[in-house]
Amino acid sequence: ATLACAIRLYGFTPVVSVHYLSLFLSAMQQCCGGQSPNVEPGLGSQPKRVGCCGGPGTSDQRTLESDDAVRDAVRDFYGKRAAGSESCATVQCQCPATDKSWPKHIREAAAQCHDDVVSKYFGCGLAIPGFLDGMHVLDLGSGSGRDCFVISKLVGDNGYVVGIDMTDEQLSLANKYIDYHTKKFGLSKPNVEFRKGYIEKLGEAGLKDNSFDVIVSNCVVNLSPDKKTVLQEAFRVLKPGGELYFADIYTDRPLSEAARKSDLMWGECISGALVWKDLVMYAEEVGFETPRLVTSYIYDVPFDCVKQLLEGARFSSATYRLVKKKADIKPVPVKAIYKGLSSVTLQSIVCASY
Repeated sequence: ATLACAIRLYGFTPVVSVHYLSLFLSAMQQCCGGQSPNVEPGLGSQPKRVGCCGGPGTSDQRTLESDDAVRDAVRDFYGKRAAGSESCATVQCQCPATDKSWPKHIREAAAQCHDDVVSKYFGCGLAIPGFLDGMHVLDLGSGSGRDCFVISKLVGDNGYVVGIDMTDEQLSLANKYIDYHTKKFGLSKPNVEFRKGYIEKLGEAGLKDNSFDVIVSNCVVNLSPDKKTVLQEAFRVLKPGGELYFADIYTDRPLSEAARKSDLMWGECISGALVWKDLVMYAEEVGFETPRLVTSYIYDVPFDCVKQLLEGARFSSATYRLVKKKADIKPVPVKAIYKGLSSVTLQSIVCASY
């Protein structure tokens, strides 16, 4: 019954590891009547995420006819916000400086980030794994650099962080505070750098094959008009066994042509929202293991002026892990028997485990 409910809500069959099974079941209760729609699945009484990509809330929209036009519109959208020439129309359009659901050591690092970096950072979830000591990490669409700076503390002196972004204003802001965070975190030398480039063309930014342990991204993959190429490039630069750990916006159905060509809705992370089934398909085609769900939240579209173009589509902010397979390891499927929660009767569920 739980799986059927998930198929009805999201249009695909979720595949999760045993580790995340209870989280998945808690989230599904929301659909089946066990939780209020305003509660964050699996993490207690948290509000739904409302439009945290920084939109102006205006009905003035341009029509985008090409991939280059999309990139130009997105770069302009976030460049103006980084420069301070435009601000957000809603109180909740920016991610909080910290969140009580985050692990303590990540909250503490985020709380030490400079206010300018935090105030100009946009995202839709937590895209930072808990343990990164000594690792080499790449951030796709690093923006003002908040996640990069947090990760720079987590990786320590033996690790290194690279942020890539196409927006000059964001890069300028991030570079301004490298020395500040190096001293704030007690590092012996800077261990983070920011490069200009496109997340679909990491080679042009000088990023080599098999060079990163982890790639993170916070609400940026949806801003690319060519998501499969983004995943292919991420796969290329990851070391075998490395993972792409990213938060993004998803929808339960393909959007209308009008919705997919709106510059406002691209900037608001709506036009480019991934369809659930497409993520699973792209991951398999590129060579990743089956996507593993970490967290999921309801995402409300904040502006009435664009809702009419969405034709009832529903959205969610979710964090996923995509692991690059090691050539010498073959997955072994196992069967897990789960007795279920008090409000859910579940005899058994078959999970993919590696």
